[in-house]
Amino acid sequence: MESDAANPIIEKVTATDAIFAEENKENVVIQTQIPQCISERIEEIKNGEKRNPPTIVTEYSVNEKKYYVIPPGCCDQYDYIIDENCKIVCSQGVGIDGKYKRTCGNILNYATTRVIWRDLR
Repeated sequence: MESDAANPIIEKVTATDAIFAEENKENVVIQTQIPQCISERIEEIKNGEKRNPPTIVTEYSVNEKKYYVIPPGCCDQYDYIIDENCKIVCSQGVGIDGKYKRTCGNILNYATTRVIWRDLR
């Protein structure tokens, strides 16, 4: 795999392989296995219109369980926190009423996070 100035995150790794790469602070590429349903959602985003802001998919690890956040394509929608089977666990964010909503409680406050994919288009 290789990196270039225009695409510092490796885009040559495909979602169908369910492996994504990211660079850590030392610019070392890290590969991680992700659930098939998450990779399918990423493929849908890659094949759709470019979003503004660009999509960033984040993995949360809490007590050895993994959760994922794939932000909605636009404004005034909640971020849904989903499990490895793409089932909605909870939601958070600012809705159309302008009020912040969090149904996740404090679970994500104790999570370790990492970005598993960024749309670099």
